[in-house]
Amino acid sequence: MAIRLRSGPPLLLGIGISATIAPAMSAGTTGAKAQDAGIASATVNVAQQIGGSVGTPLLNSLAASALASFLVGEDATSQTVQTNAAVHSYTVAFGGTSAIFAAGASSAA
Repeated sequence: MAIRLRSGPPLLLGIGISATIAPAMSAGTTGAKAQDAGIASATVNVAQQIGGSVGTPLLNSLAASALASFLVGEDATSQTVQTNAAVHSYTVAFGGTSAIFAAGASSAA
């Protein structure tokens, strides 16, 4: 059975997530003593859960604010304006994500 074109992005996402999560978990517990392995793993899992529960709403709020500010003074019923506002909000959210990743990378180094 051939993979359909619309299956490509989710497939790439799955490959990317699986290629990053396991090494990140491994890096988070590397160097822990054998007797501290459980608490090291728990700390990494808690950090991941907090990041997901705080980061997602934060970036959603950032994107929503960017969308709303883009629409100020524009014809919000126009399909082109709506599309441009959506692209702007995604760009701002991805920029915020990049800043968070850069801050995390610099603090981990």
